[in-house]
Amino acid sequence: MQTSDWGIQTKNTIQVGVMGGPNKKVILEEIKQLATVEEICPTELFTVSNEAGPFSQNNVNWEGRQPDYRPFFQTVDVGLNFASFFGLEIIQGRDFTEADWKTDVAKTLINEEAARVMQLTDPIGQKIEIDLDYYTPEGPGRGTMEIIGVFRDFHGIGLKQPIMPMILKSVSSWRETIYYVRSTPGTETETLQSIRSILEEYIEESQVSKIPLITMTDLLNKLSQPEQDLLKLFLTVSLLCILIAVFGIYSVSQRETQRRRKEIAIRKTAGAKTREIMVMFIREYLIITLAACAGAFPLAGLFMHRWLQGFAYRISISWWMFAVVSLVVAVIVLLTIFSQVNRASNQNPAEVVKSE
Repeated sequence: MQTSDWGIQTKNTIQVGVMGGPNKKVILEEIKQLATVEEICPTELFTVSNEAGPFSQNNVNWEGRQPDYRPFFQTVDVGLNFASFFGLEIIQGRDFTEADWKTDVAKTLINEEAARVMQLTDPIGQKIEIDLDYYTPEGPGRGTMEIIGVFRDFHGIGLKQPIMPMILKSVSSWRETIYYVRSTPGTETETLQSIRSILEEYIEESQVSKIPLITMTDLLNKLSQPEQDLLKLFLTVSLLCILIAVFGIYSVSQRETQRRRKEIAIRKTAGAKTREIMVMFIREYLIITLAACAGAFPLAGLFMHRWLQGFAYRISISWWMFAVVSLVVAVIVLLTIFSQVNRASNQNPAEVVKSE
């Protein structure tokens, strides 16, 4: 999850919430004046999270839609520079222009998934009708929009959920609440602290902590925090299990070599070489190790398969992963028993037989 391509540019980007109020324009102006700020992109409530957002809806209508077909769409209000700011690739049509903000028929961009869901081979110029973010006595306000472009899919709701059909439409200036700030490379932390200082200057200290203010890197890391915690837990438990197993194998091998000292001595007297005795013990322990792996791997594979089903985008479990684990386990076992077997096989047979 930490190395996945989210489909958007996230480096040197900071998310900051600037709600309404008499100081909103002043705050934004001071942020723009920061020497380390390159660009600002306004949105309404857009943020990458594990949920689709407050304006997701299944009340989208387009020409040719079947009456009983009502897929959910992620609807996002964005500024003019949203696509260029996040590096979205326009694969059909064009991006927003200033003229689009002034036309009678609102313009919209949709993602590849939306075009696929709507079964539109040539969506440019098609009209869609959606619920808007205001209400009338008859219910939610409705609006007609013209599709002017299709952009390549990106992950807007984390990696556990499949990419949703997405509709981008223009945000009114008075509804702008979440802003994204692009800082110059290497100044992300400095810019974050400067923005915090500006917010503290115009907003009560008790309220500043409630305002979204986070780098995109930290935001994406927070989405995978449960998995990171689970990874740490598994690593700790695995290391403990390995240590317990190593001590157990060492104890068993020590007891076994002591018990079979006379057998080893007789074999040496009969002409067996140290290497042959080593191979005999190693073969026995490898058989036990492979039998243990054969019992454990199906259970581990079943557990991992069920866990991976919770992610829309996941790796596949391949046979070579189990082969590598088997090899690592075999090496640990061999290293654990090597010194014991080597010491027993190198003892003087005459002295062993005499002591027995």
